[in-house]
Amino acid sequence: MASDEEMLDISFPRHYMSLSSVANTYADPAETRLEQTQSDSSALGGERRTPRSYDEYDTIDWVKDLNADSIRKIRMEQRAKFSLLGRFLLLWDSSSGWICVGLIGALVGFFAVMIDIGVSWLSNLKEGVCGEQLWFSREQCCWSYNMTVFSPLFGNVNSSSSSSLPSPEFNQSSTQLVYPHEFGSGAQSAYGYYSCDQWYSWERLLTGHDGDIKHIGAFIIGWIIYVLLAVGMVGLCAALVYFLAPSAAGSGIAEVKTILGGFVIRNFLGPWTLIVKVAGLILSVSTGLCIGNDGPMVHVGACCAKILARFFPKYGLNPSKTRELISAGVAGGIGACFGAPIGGVLFSLEVASYYFPAKTLFRSFFCALAAAYVARALNPFGDEHLILLSVDHDTNWHFIELIPFAALGVFGGMFGALVVRCNRAVQTFRRERCANRPITYLLILTAISSLIAYLHPDLRAEEKLFIRKLVGSCSAGDQEDLCDYIRVPAEGVVNATIISETPLVGSFPAGPRMARGVALLFVALFFKFVGLVLVYGVPVPTGVMLPSIMVGAILGRLMGIMVEQFVVTQLHGSEFYQNLCKPGRPCIDTGLYAVVGAAACLGGVTRATVSLVVIMIELIGGLSYSIPIMVASMFAKWTGDRMYKGSIYDVQIRLNHYPYLQFDKLSTKMGDSFAADIMHPRISEGPLELLTENSMTVGEIEELLRSSEHNGFPVVESLASRHLVGFVSRTDLVKSLGLNRPQSSRTYAPHSVVCFTDRTPLVDHSSRVSFSPPAHGEEGNRVNVAGTSPLLVDVRNIVDLSPTTLTQTTPASTIFDVFRSLGLRQVLVTHHGRVTGIITKKDVLRFLDEC
Repeated sequence: MASDEEMLDISFPRHYMSLSSVANTYADPAETRLEQTQSDSSALGGERRTPRSYDEYDTIDWVKDLNADSIRKIRMEQRAKFSLLGRFLLLWDSSSGWICVGLIGALVGFFAVMIDIGVSWLSNLKEGVCGEQLWFSREQCCWSYNMTVFSPLFGNVNSSSSSSLPSPEFNQSSTQLVYPHEFGSGAQSAYGYYSCDQWYSWERLLTGHDGDIKHIGAFIIGWIIYVLLAVGMVGLCAALVYFLAPSAAGSGIAEVKTILGGFVIRNFLGPWTLIVKVAGLILSVSTGLCIGNDGPMVHVGACCAKILARFFPKYGLNPSKTRELISAGVAGGIGACFGAPIGGVLFSLEVASYYFPAKTLFRSFFCALAAAYVARALNPFGDEHLILLSVDHDTNWHFIELIPFAALGVFGGMFGALVVRCNRAVQTFRRERCANRPITYLLILTAISSLIAYLHPDLRAEEKLFIRKLVGSCSAGDQEDLCDYIRVPAEGVVNATIISETPLVGSFPAGPRMARGVALLFVALFFKFVGLVLVYGVPVPTGVMLPSIMVGAILGRLMGIMVEQFVVTQLHGSEFYQNLCKPGRPCIDTGLYAVVGAAACLGGVTRATVSLVVIMIELIGGLSYSIPIMVASMFAKWTGDRMYKGSIYDVQIRLNHYPYLQFDKLSTKMGDSFAADIMHPRISEGPLELLTENSMTVGEIEELLRSSEHNGFPVVESLASRHLVGFVSRTDLVKSLGLNRPQSSRTYAPHSVVCFTDRTPLVDHSSRVSFSPPAHGEEGNRVNVAGTSPLLVDVRNIVDLSPTTLTQTTPASTIFDVFRSLGLRQVLVTHHGRVTGIITKKDVLRFLDEC
């Protein structure tokens, strides 16, 4: 069985073979060493005892694979001209890409729904259970109940507790049900938490009382259960990752970027990784740690793409074509996670993908569309679980507000740079001090985080529900601390706490409880920042985008309140105030500031721009606020790059020593370097290992392969002239000469002469035979032809007669552009037509490290 990330080299003239035949015949020694080395490494979310070297990674050749696919397609078109079956196969081949990406999107959407349901249930399980259906979350448990009321911080208000539920007042003028002040805004709290008779908190279930100040014993019991369940969930998650699929740890975006960049990371996109990633993500997010499901969903999409590619030989046999599906899977993962298919496509293009042709763009869009549709169709919670940042689109922003929006962008860039820098320091510390105890570190971190979160309503709430609170508008009956304004009730309303969905009319000075709400936000901001820095990179599935959005929403809401109160209290009555604040409309929309702050902090951490703006626009469901989001994201990008170069994904790549070419840093490092400074061997080193076109024997080539680890060799006319003829890959050479077989079953004798071209002046051409294995019944080892001439082995059809070449004086910047635009595996270096060296991607990476 092929490995999860099997690299299959397909030479130009090779026939279209089945996956099993290719996997069985390709036994590259370098790949075998790579698989053994990586299987022995103990990887837990970046916690590796020894960093990998670039030599442990194999690369693919985009040009060679695409040429092989072109030849395969030409042959299918030729067959279609002569048979009905050939036409059907050609039609299937043309449509298989769309079918495959559609299946990928549907599968990713299904997993997204499973994760959403699982997280909702396990998150509520830490606080209680549904009495009649244990598998129901708190929201599902109370759907059909007609006495659903608000649940305050300490304990629940249940309809059965008649002594604790005050009698509602009835407002005849508005015919709406009204509850007294201390019980919030009605049926659903700002966090979306319902409370009903069927829902039993652990305190009520074990002691008969709700955990509050009056029943401190019940409160402590609920607190202990909350912490123990959180620690148990993260411990189970870490055990699954450690014993079943270490590749499921972390975000996965850094590794996916490396794979899409043309390198091979084995056992990273396999079925076990997918299963553990989904199960682990449900457990890790439910613990309440500062973890998002965005990065892991990208990994899930890539796994789905790699697994389904095996059922489509057009993609499964060609590593470059497989990566086109992985790019589509990345788009589907973001599209399903945020309900933003267009943003998912742009994220795959801007952040993840290395090679992104036009057809991949269209298919990625279809994959993201399918993922978002399936996620919306199967989600039992409705659209509100997909529209993360729902804001009031009737509120207009003012041109002068671009100044605070730009300031939010600056703060977001500073936040992102600080997160990246601090997280790198934390991960370095974990590698040095906690390398042998990563799970212990995680358990302690979860216990401390849960102990603190239980005391804070915002830290205790689910991330998505907390974000909806921050970006939402205050209604006339909303009694949240952040909605405490000094205002006059609307006409006809006798009680200011009437439950109403009507937004506040105008802007007002802050009430006495606003200070408490702001203080709680500052506390939440601090702990969420610390949690994001400490958690990202631990040995469980983790994501950084949703926590960054949450921190940005807190920062934006605080900025919005500050601007609002400055306008209302300091500018009230002025001409500027009259122009800014229209009658019947709020002057400042604090929810909009939360959205802009979320975009700014997300941009500061990921350094994305275009995809970020589109994702945020799709999240809020409208185009009204596109300019504020664009301004904030640009300032966040500029500020972040100024303070610290590279996103958090780039830092993860560098920490794990992944062989990824980060071209945004090349201009500062290449200087006055040339090809002679990058190639191997250097001018001062020994000669390059070469193949001659018609004078080397099978035994000499076998010895060369044993003594060298190169993935290919230049073919020259002679060692004296060193004039370039072509290039031969190691894999093709081993397979064609049968060197991967036992000695007794090989086709050619060690002294058989290998011919790479037509020029064989010393031997009659009639003595030449093809490298193809002999027919059944023929002798396995032929030594002589006609009794006099040694056997000539014809391997002309494995030689690339037009390899990419550069001269020794080619600038380093040109070399980087060649690798980036063509996706090459290597280029040859010549001087006056003589081969002097070779440059691979790994040589470029080593050169950057030396700089």
